Amino acid sequence: MRKKKKVNANETYMQTVMRRFRAHHLAKISLVILVVVGLAALFAPVVAPYDPDAIVGTFSGVRNLSLERIRSAGMCSADFYTQPEFLCL
Repeated sequence: MRKKKKVNANETYMQTVMRRFRAHHLAKISLVILVVVGLAALFAPVVAPYDPDAIVGTFSGVRNLSLERIRSAGMCSADFYTQPEFLCL
């Protein structure tokens, strides 16, 4: 059985909150995680100063697969990704 802690009747609401927070270990760990994530969001422009939408150069392995190219190559068969109705209208 847990022992009941003595509560000071003159304690303000904020003092009660802080006393209970200091006793709760998971709450302290969660606060640290929130602070780390907040600081990462705050300093994100410093850590990664480049525009995420800017594409520089070509990416290897990426091919231009337009709908016309797929149709002209004869790739509109039932074997092409097993969903030909979405690709070959």
